[in-house]
Amino acid sequence: MLMFRQLGAVVALGTLCGVAGAENITPNLKFNGFASATVAVVDDPQGGAYIDDIFGYGGVTKDPEFGLESLIGLQFDYRVSDKTNLVAQLVAEGRNYYDVRAEWAYIAHELNDSLRVRAGRFALPTFMYSDTIKVGQSYPWVRTPVEAYAGVPVTNFDGVDLLYRKPLGDWNFNAQVLVGGSTTELFRTRNAHGFNLSLSSENLTIRGGMIASDLTFPVTCSPIVPCPLDVKDEKNVFSNLGAVYDDGTWFVAGELAQLEINGWLNDWNAGYVSVGHYVGKWLPYLLAAKINTYNGDECVAVAFGLCPIATQYNEQTTYAIGARYAISSNLSLKAQVDHVHDFNGSEGFLAGGPTPPDSFNVFTVSLTTSF
Repeated sequence: MLMFRQLGAVVALGTLCGVAGAENITPNLKFNGFASATVAVVDDPQGGAYIDDIFGYGGVTKDPEFGLESLIGLQFDYRVSDKTNLVAQLVAEGRNYYDVRAEWAYIAHELNDSLRVRAGRFALPTFMYSDTIKVGQSYPWVRTPVEAYAGVPVTNFDGVDLLYRKPLGDWNFNAQVLVGGSTTELFRTRNAHGFNLSLSSENLTIRGGMIASDLTFPVTCSPIVPCPLDVKDEKNVFSNLGAVYDDGTWFVAGELAQLEINGWLNDWNAGYVSVGHYVGKWLPYLLAAKINTYNGDECVAVAFGLCPIATQYNEQTTYAIGARYAISSNLSLKAQVDHVHDFNGSEGFLAGGPTPPDSFNVFTVSLTTSF
């Protein structure tokens, strides 16, 4: 109820503004929205919590968790002129106790038919589904693959980008360059710069990109005992390559991602592949995903036993089976069972449990919609 009261206040404010200048504002304003209601449970959490959320809720345990992955969002697009738009996306997530936050807030201006510039806050373009990561209706799984997507715990970017689009016969070529940074409660990136390239047809999209930045954890450390998170302006480079094929009969998706960070934090690489086959309104699918870390010997605090906690990126492998049922064109019911194992001496994403934990299963059901 808190979530709907907060968003209700936002919508009410927008409605009042529209009434105040209805003749001028209403024709230029459009909005859409999305929501996910998700419940998950771990059969054997071993005293820990799965996908423990460092910004809010504690994670998924043996008790059904309804709040962590549930959310509702509204996106507003106001046309200032034929070439300029204001875009805002407001999201209330269970992981943030349903506080309404501005996921996007930017100005977009068309320079010509092929070029567009944006300034403000927009999606951090790290993965295939970065633009729709909050929109569960846009992918078949109950959540984007944890091994890859949880490795970058921020979804938006403050800065400027330039978007280029050019038709190439039956294909569309898209390019993006960007500069800026991101800030969370725990870390910030500065001097970020990168690019993304994609080529798409009616059924296939191929995408690749890279983002480099300076990473800082604003923590206070002892001058005597080394601090694993004493990271200030360390260079890091994130790269990604992925593809999605969906012809209405088969669904195939895969991504490879890598993050390299100077200093005390481990580097990691991750990937997943998923295959599904449409059967009427059903889309049953299989998913395999893996993350592993490397360059742990860069940590100079081995003698103090602090290196194992110097990174949140731990190793694990997931095999999942699931299905999406299309109740209507904009409403889906999804269910998924994950078997999580192969932790290679780490805790994986089961925070607070043994190191390493025994294998366990995650059961998730999600209702998603968009409009």
